[in-house]
Amino acid sequence: MTPAQFALAVGADQMWIRNARRLLGRPAQRNTFEAQWLGIVHDLQVSLGVALADAARVADRVLDAQTDAHTDAPTDAPTDAPTDAPTDADLLEVGVDASASVRLVIDRVRLRTLHELRLAGALHLPSLDHRGRPATSHRPIVAELERRVRRNADVHRLLRNVARPAAARLADLGSLGELLVALACAGVRFIVIGEAAGALLGTVRQPAAADVLHDAGLPTSLASLARVLNEHHASPRGTREDRVRHFDAAMVGALPALALDTDLGSLNVWTRVHVVGGYAGSQELAIDAAEGGLPFPVLGLSSLIDMQRRNGRTMDKDLLFELRQLEIERRRIARLERYRRSLATDPPPRPSPPPPSRSTPDRFRG
Repeated sequence: MTPAQFALAVGADQMWIRNARRLLGRPAQRNTFEAQWLGIVHDLQVSLGVALADAARVADRVLDAQTDAHTDAPTDAPTDAPTDAPTDADLLEVGVDASASVRLVIDRVRLRTLHELRLAGALHLPSLDHRGRPATSHRPIVAELERRVRRNADVHRLLRNVARPAAARLADLGSLGELLVALACAGVRFIVIGEAAGALLGTVRQPAAADVLHDAGLPTSLASLARVLNEHHASPRGTREDRVRHFDAAMVGALPALALDTDLGSLNVWTRVHVVGGYAGSQELAIDAAEGGLPFPVLGLSSLIDMQRRNGRTMDKDLLFELRQLEIERRRIARLERYRRSLATDPPPRPSPPPPSRSTPDRFRG
């Protein structure tokens, strides 16, 4: 993992990670075990105010107990059931005072799910704070020519796709479109962004995942989002599918990004993205559901182009080319519509006959 990905997997900034390693004498490793260990230490110190050394001892005990639980568990054990309250086997008591009035208890199942969500977001989603100029790649000439031929073929398909209604483009998404409709019907407040937004606006690329920017400040929307994820058996991307995860509003709202796999396809849930910011700031840049003919709002074309341009990834260049061609075609259609409306309201004047010629007739010439 890169330093930025490791910071996302830990759930802390890179400065805190460097300082914690220096104070605790930890080696500079960037693996999943170290990310989970530092994540526990960070949550205990920042959220609960536990001293750094004490938080490190608690993290060691939690991970040791988790390793022992995996070793002692039978191979044919049933999967975890999605319950609202953790069982006694899920809770680990790591501290208690002399009077047994104050206890420190860790929910191991919830902690493991939180680590998997952070790790999936770090490995499968682009960075949230991309800075600098977009990255450039020097590809061979043959590959570049093949890309241009493919782009020319996609332009003709794009021109035919623009004239189709929005409902038909939503049906082309298949199961991803069903997932977006399920979120909208459940009352989740979100805006479609990324490749899925481009496909709904008219591009011909089939998105690999549905990206949504949700309202993390509304508790009812978070609860509805967690309910839909549980109904469609969502799990962090890249993890094993035999264990059932249970999501709630607190877990969904605590992370800036979620990379999930569901029964209906892959789903990326964002709290904040560059260019547009959070949900509240992007409402003015989105196309309203009633205006777009869809049951949910979609990010506007100009903002979507800025977002893909800032990503700077090679995989986004073809999508950026289609979005720009779509913008050119929509401007041409808008100009034609304005011209037709002007003809309907104010027809052009009829051409006047040409003025008579002032040249001298031949019969009056000397």
